[in-house]
Amino acid sequence: MTFYKGMIPWNKKDHLLLICEYCGKTYDVYPYEINRKFCSAICRSKGCVRRGLFEKGHTFSNGGSTGHKHTEETKHQMSIVRTGIKLTEEHIRKILRRREMSSLEIAFNKKISILGLPYKFVGDGEFFIEHKNPDFVNINGEKIAIEVYARRHKEEFRGGIKEWQEERNNIFAKYGWKIVYFDETEINDVTILSKLEV
Repeated sequence: MTFYKGMIPWNKKDHLLLICEYCGKTYDVYPYEINRKFCSAICRSKGCVRRGLFEKGHTFSNGGSTGHKHTEETKHQMSIVRTGIKLTEEHIRKILRRREMSSLEIAFNKKISILGLPYKFVGDGEFFIEHKNPDFVNINGEKIAIEVYARRHKEEFRGGIKEWQEERNNIFAKYGWKIVYFDETEINDVTILSKLEV
């Protein structure tokens, strides 16, 4: 906007008086705020609750949550949208590069370094077999991969542990790889040594 001699800047103009729709208090605003309905953020949130806007899924500029929850049908439809979309290996690698080691992976990594076992963490996208990225691989030339997982997570989000393991075993076996699985209860010296047959 171009200013001319005698014009009054927007922040120097007279304030307008408005009445808060929630508490009824009078408050002043600049002319550009003429559409404001509440005197404060607190009154705005309370006023919107009173007017029933939470049930309609409204959000506010301060980033507050409305408590709106998706129905089971909506959740199902949202999951279908991305079903069948295969990410490229490069895309997966970029995603994993930003991923830090989980607490289980850190604990397992400490154990194998203490025990002096020849395994290296590659769960950051360093190594793939058909879009599958194991957590650890053997660095002595043996085709052994290791997956460290939380049982609850696999049961809830991967269709069950057995199904997840079966799928991975089939893919890795095509290339002559063996996978050894460790859940959160098996990260101890005795189990690690026995499972890796050291």
